[in-house]
Amino acid sequence: MAVVHAGVLSNIVQYVSSSHDVLSLLDALPRDALDTPLRTLQTLVSPPVAAPWPHLCVDDLDCQHTLTLLAALSTFCSVSIENLYKLTEVLRDASSEPESDALCAATIDFARKWGHKVTHIAAWWWPEEYTADTIATIIRHCTGLNSITHAKRIVYASSILQDVYDCGDWRHVFGDWLASAHATELRLDNIMCEDSVGFARAIAAATSLTSLKLTNAPVLLQGLVEAGVVLQYITQLRLVVDHSDSIFADALVSNGVNLPALRVLKLRSEDDADMTFVLRLLPYLVALERRRRRGTCDEDDDVCLDLFAWAERSPCLEVVNVDAIDVVWRKPVLFGRQLRRWIQSGVDRVSLEDCDVDDMSITAIAGSLCDARRSRPFVLYFRGKPLRLRWYYMLIEALATSTGVSIEGNDFSHADDRHDMENWATRFDLRLHRGGHNRFTIHSPV
Repeated sequence: MAVVHAGVLSNIVQYVSSSHDVLSLLDALPRDALDTPLRTLQTLVSPPVAAPWPHLCVDDLDCQHTLTLLAALSTFCSVSIENLYKLTEVLRDASSEPESDALCAATIDFARKWGHKVTHIAAWWWPEEYTADTIATIIRHCTGLNSITHAKRIVYASSILQDVYDCGDWRHVFGDWLASAHATELRLDNIMCEDSVGFARAIAAATSLTSLKLTNAPVLLQGLVEAGVVLQYITQLRLVVDHSDSIFADALVSNGVNLPALRVLKLRSEDDADMTFVLRLLPYLVALERRRRRGTCDEDDDVCLDLFAWAERSPCLEVVNVDAIDVVWRKPVLFGRQLRRWIQSGVDRVSLEDCDVDDMSITAIAGSLCDARRSRPFVLYFRGKPLRLRWYYMLIEALATSTGVSIEGNDFSHADDRHDMENWATRFDLRLHRGGHNRFTIHSPV
């Protein structure tokens, strides 16, 4: 029997939707009627390998199957690379010249041959000696991406903790992408570059870019300030800075952002930098959808309560995260009243994370739930520090009088405690649901 040509049968195979059907099709043909790509495909989709079909993550298989995979790639519709560094190591080990002076020669050869099938690339860790130019070379061969300009989101991070990694000329990776009208989200972590002012202007000019996160990127942060540009299209801004960079964070947020358009603003300090400048900007942050307060800033209880009251007035606010704030137990009555107002004003979720509580604060929280009426669901989420069993009874008793309200929390490790929770839920006609990560949710009767 003549050998089945891969160009014919491979095209047919690519329209088959499951690996089981592919295997059935190939098994129906004599093995000597299949050419090398189809025989290796048969091996890949058979146990114990059982590779996914029709889209394959090329770095997801065991190294022992690398050569088999490479021989079968012509039969796959598309492939993705979830860890470019891992793929580089695997291909170099499988290469006939593993000691090649070009550290990424095998990966570049792979991209040159199979780049038209690559639809996704992620490089979560990329050693400095491989350089950003190497990534750019690989990407240029991956025409299946329709070039990087058709990606919507780029996360570019360095694992060098002692210093900021200089990625060189930013235009190699980001220039065309920012100007493509496809870019929507950019995250830079532990990175610096040449001509940070030019990079800043390109970011500001990207009309499609709506989300920006800078983590320990002081040179670019300073470049955004020195460029004197306004990030008028950015609606989500996240900054992680240290003490020495807080002055640039202040200048950027105060003068370089369209504050009324911001839906998300997240500021975090690595070393207790002063972020209180955001307080004077609160009247302009009218579109925020989330309000998060962390206990890392030296604010007294009255300032926290004022912030909470401001959050209540935000017309777009949906989520409030209260993280390690002492006002929850130091001023329980006032916090309970504030929680009640959040429930009434339309906030959908309040999360208390690692907040100290006691009998008085739980009593105040339970009081805020009593007779609460919601047309759309409201969730009170306890995260971090576990609550005592009797405190949950107080909350469940209050929950029984409410409508459209739920409580989420950490489940108990002892069977007797879990049994008590189930009995209380049944007694008060509540719905108890246990989910993953050792969590539970209790819903009000209606």
